[in-house]
Amino acid sequence: MESSERFNTNTLLYKILDITYLDEAGKIKEELKHNINISDLKIQNSKFIGKPEDKFETLLFLPPNPQRIAEGGLRTKGLFK
Repeated sequence: MESSERFNTNTLLYKILDITYLDEAGKIKEELKHNINISDLKIQNSKFIGKPEDKFETLLFLPPNPQRIAEGGLRTKGLFK
């Protein structure tokens, strides 16, 4: 058996959020987006609880900002502020 046959990356093994957080399309509801608390993963109000010496806080979602040009990953040349 090849390694690609043993592992299926398309199957969800662990559901982090309860289905009540999702809308009809399967996306997180807008009103609940910034209120996610999961103590096992050290997430409080959609922020990862970091160490006191950390310089930055890690967010699950970007906060609302009307001046934002786009959304995406880290390779968008610093458009997120």
